[in-house]
Order: sequence, then structure tokens, then C-alpha cells
Amino acid sequence: MDSVIVWMAAEQQDLFERRLDALAERSGDVSWALERGEERAYVGRDAQIVDELEAEELAHVLASVAAPIFYAVDFERVETCREILLAVADDPGVWIDTSHGLSERGSDFAARLRADASWDWRVPLS
Repeated sequence: MDSVIVWMAAEQQDLFERRLDALAERSGDVSWALERGEERAYVGRDAQIVDELEAEELAHVLASVAAPIFYAVDFERVETCREILLAVADDPGVWIDTSHGLSERGSDFAARLRADASWDWRVPLS
């Protein structure tokens, strides 16, 4: 599975989780599952992400949000992740890190997704 990291300030959390509730089945207090045929994607709040960030990444996160709340989106197909991110992260107060060299506001990321339905952020630009 591939992963995307999403973070936001605490005041964004309730809206983000309400959007998740409307899209996916809650599978615990802080996790959701989205089924599409044989495939499943998972979203979960994960406080340990901060411990996995390198110093430069952490500095970037803390420059965007002072006390971030992290979620991991684990997926098999980019189309399913795209559906999740368009539904829950199209917001300037939400940030996305693709784990493939791109980190930006959710609203900017969603604009890229809408502009190019075939865009796969995992493929390096040539």
C-alpha cells in the first residue's frame, strides 16, 4: 500500500472527520475504511507520524500548523486516494504530503487533481 500524510490544526479536525464520516465507514474512534470493489483504503489519525518525520519535514509542518493533527491515508489505487482527498482535504487549512516529494495545502492539491484526472503524484515529473 502507498500512503499520503494529511495534517491540520485542531480547529479543522471536526470538519475533516465529518467529511470522512460522510464518505467512509468508521472502523474505530479514529479510523475509517473505504471499500471500492475488492479494494480498501484506510484513513486513520496517527499521532506517531510526527516521530517519523525528518527535521526538515517537521520544520515545514510546524511552519504551516503550530500543533498539527496527523492522519495517514493508506491506499492501493491512486483513484481511491484521489476520491478521498477531493472529499475531505479540499481546504486551505488542510495540508497534504504525498511521501513522493510534494507537500502543499489541500486546496492546491485538490485543484491539481481536478485539473488533471490522470495525474499520479507518485510518478516523478520528467
